[in-house]
Amino acid sequence: MDDREILSAIAAREANAHGFGYGELADQRAEAIERFLAMPRGDEQEGRSGAVSTDLRDTVMWVMPQLLRTFLGGDEIARFEPVGPEDEQQARVETDYVNHILLERNNSFSAFSAAFQDALLLGNGYAKVWWHSSDDVLVERYQGKTDDELAMLMQDPSVEVTEHSEYPDPDYVAPQQPPVDQMTGQPLPLPPPPNLHDVVLRRVRPIEYAKYEAVPPEELFIDRNARSSNLQDCTFLQHRRRMTLSDLREMGYDVPDDIAGWFDDEDFSQERQARDRFMDSANLDDGSGGDPASRVVMYCETYLRIDADGDGKAELRKVCHVASQILHNEEADVIPFVSFAAIPFAHRHHALGMYDLLKEVESIKTTVVRQYLDGLRVSNNPRTAVDANRVNLDDLLTSRPNGIVRTMGSPGESIMPMPAVPTGPQAMEGLRWLDTWRMDASGVSPAMAGAQGLDAKALNSTATGMSQQISQAMMRVEAIARSIADGVRELIQLLHGLTLKHATRADKVRLKNQWSVVDPRSWVKRTDLTVQIALGSGTREMRVAQLQSMIALQMQLLPTGVVTPMQLYNSASKLANELGYRNADEFVANPAMQPQKPPPPPDPLVQAQQIKTQGELQAKQMEAQQRAQISQVEVQQKAQEAQIRMQADSAKVERDAAIERERMQLEAQTRIEVAKIEAQIKADTQLQIERIRAAAAQEKAMRSMQ
Repeated sequence: MDDREILSAIAAREANAHGFGYGELADQRAEAIERFLAMPRGDEQEGRSGAVSTDLRDTVMWVMPQLLRTFLGGDEIARFEPVGPEDEQQARVETDYVNHILLERNNSFSAFSAAFQDALLLGNGYAKVWWHSSDDVLVERYQGKTDDELAMLMQDPSVEVTEHSEYPDPDYVAPQQPPVDQMTGQPLPLPPPPNLHDVVLRRVRPIEYAKYEAVPPEELFIDRNARSSNLQDCTFLQHRRRMTLSDLREMGYDVPDDIAGWFDDEDFSQERQARDRFMDSANLDDGSGGDPASRVVMYCETYLRIDADGDGKAELRKVCHVASQILHNEEADVIPFVSFAAIPFAHRHHALGMYDLLKEVESIKTTVVRQYLDGLRVSNNPRTAVDANRVNLDDLLTSRPNGIVRTMGSPGESIMPMPAVPTGPQAMEGLRWLDTWRMDASGVSPAMAGAQGLDAKALNSTATGMSQQISQAMMRVEAIARSIADGVRELIQLLHGLTLKHATRADKVRLKNQWSVVDPRSWVKRTDLTVQIALGSGTREMRVAQLQSMIALQMQLLPTGVVTPMQLYNSASKLANELGYRNADEFVANPAMQPQKPPPPPDPLVQAQQIKTQGELQAKQMEAQQRAQISQVEVQQKAQEAQIRMQADSAKVERDAAIERERMQLEAQTRIEVAKIEAQIKADTQLQIERIRAAAAQEKAMRSMQ
């Protein structure tokens, strides 16, 4: 495909995408933002109350701290699982480094706060991930440096001298007499005075890491056919944002000053207008002030699946363009955007937000509040029927304390108050009913949010009932957190993938209170990722009490071996996180990181006794073998005797004598061999004992000397 065909395909996808500046989705988002800001609804009447209910804003702002503490309250958000036992240490290093990038190098609170607010209010929040590479330039000025000091400064390879001036040392005092040559005795010339240096150094330190930030939902065009919150399954996604020509040139694009594409209907969408409370980003002109580099254009970064190479398979491509000029076109492997869905809606990408849950409640409550305030004002300022001929109307219309109204004749006959029917009790009852409706719809319990006041029945509730209400409300927040955790998991996977692909050098960082050198170029692709969500039933105080009870139980079971030191460390770490300390290693040490102690050396006396026992056992075994041989010989002798008696009775006497001689010789030989073996065993045993005693005595002497 050529550029014209690709732009035509992008235009067709844009027309069939959610997020265009006008439409039902844009109307709902704009109205949600207006309700969150408690802006006038447009149906106010002159002389009547114009109050607007803030239930939507109160609910969102109450849930926000819960979510932020859930994800950012600990020392790590996610953990990579090892592929095998040999990969456990490397997975731990990658986990610590990615969490360091996520929490320390990026403005995590600002990004998560903006994305979670969009998710709670509009249903979906978005974030973008990219590889950030820049140079940290530091200019240093030094004055009056000697040659040696200047040489030390120049040893740093990242130092560049931008300015340098050299002059003699004004404080140098020359010697009174010239030095004398020791060989000839002739005076030597005076050395020149030392020089001083004034330099300006420029230190350049490259910075590179995976960066992310929240993206306004109105800047994204998403395919209508998307059926999940995972944007990696989308066939089309486009990010539109306004950028100056200078920004584009810093990104590496060669764009002319007269490039088209500044004006766009998206600048005047309902969402953007609703979000701009003070017209802070409205474009009435390009704002360049005559500077071409400051001219604003609409920059579109598009990801679409299209068969651009004609092989019959649609591949994911990244196309960046301004108006009809394509600046970048290449094949991509991932879509660097993630979505945080608050309340997922089955089989659709766009989720539900608090606006969808509280829209009717807030509309009705606004009406009731206005009626209540109007009725209260009428009750405080009732209408009056007067005889215009006998009452001074100026006095009557001027309301002031202890004021006088002049009348002609009896005031009772000239003035008659018209009492108003009180509607306050009915309105307050209606407001309480609406609060119950709001609590059921959003899950926010007044018993949990002290800023929203206590329910009328909460003061008479028991501690068990209050705990049940808190637990039920926390379950709603927990469900939202688990849904948003899917987006957090995708965000961390993108951070890990970008770090693996684009890192060009090893990085020295402080992880777990220890300086470590991490080289992402040696990593492997990981898909086993566990997001650590600090969820639990009840409030933080309840979770702290539960963890303290668990630690007490583990301490009791630790001697039995049912609980390991690592499990006890995990409980203590969670307790430290709940108490507000991000780095739990400041208080407890990880058993896995502790060096293993070598086993103690064996006792020499015990070792000698073991050798003696082994020698005696070997001697008994040899004696038993000899007895078995003797028994076997005796059996053979008896068999021979029987055979001799049967063959020849005449040679019995001679045979008996020969056998007796042979038996005696064999017994003598056996006794000699047994005596030799026993003597050898005793000698070897005594030699080993003496060696061990000598080694023990030498070790004891060395210890005494130490």
